[in-house]
Amino acid sequence: MAGLAFLDLTAQGKAPPLGKKVLVIGGGNTAIDAARTARRFGSDVTILYRRTKEEMPAFAEEVLEANAEGIAVEFLIVPKAVIIKDGRAAGLVCDRAELGEPDDSGRRSPVPIPDSEVRFEATAVLTAVGEDIETAIIPSALPIQNGALATKTGGRTDWHNVFAGGDFTLQPRTAVDAMAAGKRSAIAIDCFFRKENFEAVFEKIRVGESSSVRMSDYLRHISTEKKTQGKTDVVIKNRIAKFEDLNDAYFWRSDPNKYPVRSVEERLVARPFSEVRVSPPRETADDELARCFHCGRCTECDNCYIYCPDIAVSKVEGGYGVDLNYCKGCGVCVFECPRAAMELIEEPTEI
Repeated sequence: MAGLAFLDLTAQGKAPPLGKKVLVIGGGNTAIDAARTARRFGSDVTILYRRTKEEMPAFAEEVLEANAEGIAVEFLIVPKAVIIKDGRAAGLVCDRAELGEPDDSGRRSPVPIPDSEVRFEATAVLTAVGEDIETAIIPSALPIQNGALATKTGGRTDWHNVFAGGDFTLQPRTAVDAMAAGKRSAIAIDCFFRKENFEAVFEKIRVGESSSVRMSDYLRHISTEKKTQGKTDVVIKNRIAKFEDLNDAYFWRSDPNKYPVRSVEERLVARPFSEVRVSPPRETADDELARCFHCGRCTECDNCYIYCPDIAVSKVEGGYGVDLNYCKGCGVCVFECPRAAMELIEEPTEI
């Protein structure tokens, strides 16, 4: 059975009996989820992955939790046949492998080792090896590259009025990435109807140097609303505040808080389908929140107001104002801002 189908049936309360020994083929998050779910039904579970632990795409934390729950992982194993007994899967015939040259994903390809056949017994086999897109529904005029529909920025295809996103495009196949692609394409389509150049708009609304975009920035862009102080337009800069931008003199080092986790026995016996991570005490949560730097966000600490040597900074509703008639551009306010919420830019000049 496919791992996703098994997880879906489990969520509906209709999970089929798996028996004592379960094999899971794959190394991604779906494989780990299927394995940990099968373990909660009392099965002994082994994951078979064709590469090494370093190439495993599943989240490292999930792999560690699976190991803690008694799930074994066999690396460099390539399944090649299912053992059938009485009309049911009874195991797998596999080859051991070694890593060869990198493939299209950038990971080294598994190469079966001759005469290395190994067999694994099983009462159920779950597959989580990824899926390919259904190319039959794609017009032949649209090119397929590396198993995905070729797109430009914003999901635009070679047909100017056709857009694509999600698993059809070359990107990580996660729900988060699919939603991000949908948001980009929605904005690109809106630009298409507004007869705007999306590539130019994209540079204004992208998050840092990533491919992600902010819908709020796009709405601000099309509303053309600007806050004005004096003769200079104040715009929100499209820049991520990095750690090196912060003034660390205003912060102290603290270690992350450890959140409570249910014991393995409680996970598998007492409360097998309860959340593994327990909500922390209020004191722990508050202490962890206090560790936030609020990077790039003004917390109205008054540093710019206090340190300005020209008294050019004043308090206004919702933050601070700068009187450009008095400001000489020394940058003290920017330097003393703990969170890199300010930026010094060249003042436009009129000739």
